[in-house]
Amino acid sequence: MLTLAVKKTAESGGNALKIDQHKTPNFSSSCHRIYGTMYVMPDSLLSGDTRSVILEMEEENDKELLAMIHEQIARREKMLDNPKDIVKINIGPSWITSEITTPQNVYKSETGFGVGVDYQHFWQSGFGIGINYLYHSTTFNDTESIRMHYVGPSVVYGIKLGDSWRLDVALGIGYSVYKEVYSGYMFGDSSESNIGVLGQLGVEHMFSDRIGIGLQLNTFTMRMKRPDNMDTSKYDFYGIRRLDAQIGLRFYL
Repeated sequence: MLTLAVKKTAESGGNALKIDQHKTPNFSSSCHRIYGTMYVMPDSLLSGDTRSVILEMEEENDKELLAMIHEQIARREKMLDNPKDIVKINIGPSWITSEITTPQNVYKSETGFGVGVDYQHFWQSGFGIGINYLYHSTTFNDTESIRMHYVGPSVVYGIKLGDSWRLDVALGIGYSVYKEVYSGYMFGDSSESNIGVLGQLGVEHMFSDRIGIGLQLNTFTMRMKRPDNMDTSKYDFYGIRRLDAQIGLRFYL
């Protein structure tokens, strides 16, 4: 901005510029703003000609701009400095957030147990692909429980948050199996399979180039067939919605 102001002074016939006010970037503007007064001064009071001053300022600006560009490139490379291949092994609680009608009862917000195994491969851009496996188990009462399996591919994106912290997100669509298990006076089981949708958000701490520990949140959705012998008309969505909070190890290959 100062170089532009000096050039404008020269274009207007002046050879000196007095800066009256300098406003730095703030919430109202992302630019520097300079307010000044142009002068025509006697040559004896000037330490150099206008052209030389402008050239010196432009050279200094070029150096600052180049340094800023290098700094931004280095910062971006550091953010995208992901391990190329990651294996995650997670374990933790799991909550069914949708309402489920079974032959025995109606259940909502049931807590269960989950295990997850993920493989992710990253490219230089920070984007990558993965393969995900999830297992979920919930026991409703002494005689009824469910088991769920999911496997499928995903699209992932990961960045570094510092020297040893990472953040990644993933979205996947895969194959899911839902199984109800009965015991006691209602022995037997029933199962159903359908497409499942998986979302993941994870943060991890890298202890070294080979191993780390992380926390991961999973959201999972599977639409199910409405039972013929039960009234499920009150549900706009009939199926499983689930939230997993898991912690586990990270292996960088």
